[in-house]
Amino acid sequence: MMSTRMSKVQQGPSRSIDTSEEVASLLRFIDAIQKHGVIDDVSIALMVLDIFACFSSSSSSKTIVVKTLDSDTASGLLSSLSMIFRTMDEKLFEEMGVANLPVVAHVVHILLTWTKVYKDSKAAHIIFCLKKLLCRSPTVLGSVFPGACRAVFELLLQKEEQAQSNLVDYLCLLFEMLQSMIRFEKSKPDQWKCAAAKMLESSMYALTARHSSNVNREIRQTLGVQSALLLLNLPDAMGSCQGRLLDVVATLSYDADYSVAEAVRRATNKLYREKFQPQIAFKLLECCDRLPCASQNVFSSQQQMEYQLLCGYIALLGPEGMRQFSLCESHVEKLVNSMLECISMKLSPVSEYIVEEELLSKETCSSTPADSCVVLVVPEEPRAQELLQDALGLIGSFSNLQLLVEALLQKTLDGRLKMEALYALNKTFLGALKHRNDAASDFAEITLQAVLEEFSDANRIPLLRMLLLLETMRCCSLALRSNLLPYLLSGLYVALSLSGEYATKVAAERVLASFAVALDESSVCSLILNNMDYLVSSLLIRIRYHSLYPEVCSVLASLFKKIDLVQADKTAPLITEAMLILDQSEEDQEIVLRLWQAFLSFCQVCKVGRNVAEDESGEEPEDEKESPWYVGKLVDILKRARSWIRANSIPVQLISMKTFAVAVEALSNFQNDLLPILHQIWPSLISIFKSGAPIAKAASCRAIVAAVNNSGSFYSKRFQEEALPTVTKLLNELAGCSSNATLTYLQSPRFSLQFELLNGLADVCKCLELPKEQVTACMAACEPYVNKDQPKKLRELAESGMKKMKSLM
Repeated sequence: MMSTRMSKVQQGPSRSIDTSEEVASLLRFIDAIQKHGVIDDVSIALMVLDIFACFSSSSSSKTIVVKTLDSDTASGLLSSLSMIFRTMDEKLFEEMGVANLPVVAHVVHILLTWTKVYKDSKAAHIIFCLKKLLCRSPTVLGSVFPGACRAVFELLLQKEEQAQSNLVDYLCLLFEMLQSMIRFEKSKPDQWKCAAAKMLESSMYALTARHSSNVNREIRQTLGVQSALLLLNLPDAMGSCQGRLLDVVATLSYDADYSVAEAVRRATNKLYREKFQPQIAFKLLECCDRLPCASQNVFSSQQQMEYQLLCGYIALLGPEGMRQFSLCESHVEKLVNSMLECISMKLSPVSEYIVEEELLSKETCSSTPADSCVVLVVPEEPRAQELLQDALGLIGSFSNLQLLVEALLQKTLDGRLKMEALYALNKTFLGALKHRNDAASDFAEITLQAVLEEFSDANRIPLLRMLLLLETMRCCSLALRSNLLPYLLSGLYVALSLSGEYATKVAAERVLASFAVALDESSVCSLILNNMDYLVSSLLIRIRYHSLYPEVCSVLASLFKKIDLVQADKTAPLITEAMLILDQSEEDQEIVLRLWQAFLSFCQVCKVGRNVAEDESGEEPEDEKESPWYVGKLVDILKRARSWIRANSIPVQLISMKTFAVAVEALSNFQNDLLPILHQIWPSLISIFKSGAPIAKAASCRAIVAAVNNSGSFYSKRFQEEALPTVTKLLNELAGCSSNATLTYLQSPRFSLQFELLNGLADVCKCLELPKEQVTACMAACEPYVNKDQPKKLRELAESGMKKMKSLM
């Protein structure tokens, strides 16, 4: 039967078969061949191809017309052909090409034509057959290479969407054909090589440009891995494509999808990096030339690709490559300059910050986002910003840092580091810390010295620069570890002076936390406690020369926020010295204000300490025979508050009254010390409450409420006769002002006054046990605020207060 079939087709593809009987007969014939087992006879193999060609096309003297078969017929034919190819000995494919190249080329032409017609499973059979016919036979591939490559390129570059799985398979087919080209290209004439090189250069550029950013992860991964493998054995005709292929590998080795990046990096092994290290270094320098232009480019995708390319080349160089790269001063200078030209920054507000939970270990401390209050505005694309930061981090992790840090430290303006250089330096240090590059510690000391020296005149430092400098302190401390000790006191002084300011609080708190981590302390409080003696001695000297160190009062205020009452006894000399300065600083309102901020922090420490003692004992202690050390300090502060609440400066008035209220609460258990002061200060408080500005009235109301609640019935008569009429009058007068209040009104002094009045009135009525008629008058004054037109906060306070007062009647 098989010999009969061979006699019908041995004349070549000169006719076509298209009847249903012949289709069935062909399939039965193919089935018989498959059952025959392994095919090792070239004549049988050529016969199969001849029959396939006759069935799939029609030919005339000049052209071959490839047929489009119905889906089922094509599927059956292609699956059968691929099954036959699986049974063939591998050497037969080359023997077929030598024995009858026209027949094999004819079948290749049919299959390439069908790539534009059939997809999915049929396309998989086509690709398998093409791989066998082309990549297993140098003779066939060498004959049809330009046309076959062009056909696959055109398919991969089609604008209409293809099945993504097929595109991956076609990519693999293309790269296998390109790798097989080495086996025959040397036998080709120069004209053929030039034409092939030109075609491949343009086609590869178009292909990689289209698919290196393909949304399909598998396509990007295949392109990156296959490009890397092709580079290891690149045909001579593709020499001009080497740079483009390196770009593709570098870009995809830093793909946004980690699995893609990891697969491409595995393909670029150590041998690969050693072979292409000079070319990669050159391409990195080329990339540096383009970076400044890319940063200004309005097309965000181009920004992203350029920065991804930069990161990819740095990653491809690896530790050894970056070390070699860093040996050349001009290379480092170019890299630093290009990245600094790309950077522009702005402030980003931070609403909340909790340092204790975030920075308790070196790992979390070094991995938290740097420059939390500083963000990039150039480059604009978020992914490009992330990649630029990654590039700086990679440099810090790979390089020995010497030339790099030196180059950054030379980027000065008026003798100070440029802000772009500070930002880059911080990212580099963090990269070194994250990857445990010990080289960072060699340069952290020099950098920290420069930063602390600049902070000697902190008043002249712009906010953005101050945040960057604080971040530099953080990085340097983590790099120095125990070597930080010689600079600890100076660093603590700077960080504490800025931790009390709203704009710098976040960055300064991070510095303090980093100091604690660097020195293996459990917390910032533990760090300060263990260095309290040194701190107090240093601050005592500076506070005596406060005109030279105006920020020392801010340091004192921040210090009290970091300790508790048990530890505060060592600060007694500082409080005494601060009060002496206050008595001599009537004209310097800034110093006065900062001193009162320090006193307020001290009073809060005392108040919290008293509350803790009560919670531990479970009851309020009676007056002690011998008062603790801090009672005398609180009394001295209250005595000074008596005169300062009448100061001409509204801010001083407000903070002195706030301090008074907190100090009174802290002294509530020491009535013998407290009541004389309350007696003396009443005229000042009631005077401000009656005739002061609205914001001062609110502060005095808070102070009066604190005094009443912590002195029993001491103020009962005075409050009923002098304060209560003013309270009800103010509530009645202001009720109309807050009706349908706008957001602007909610931020006004009048609203603050209403809030304080409503917040404290019920407690005062209860504490003083006011008569029924006076409680009724108070309830009547609160009643307008229950109206739904009133602000929610005032309405809730009024409802709560009226409920409490009603229970007293």
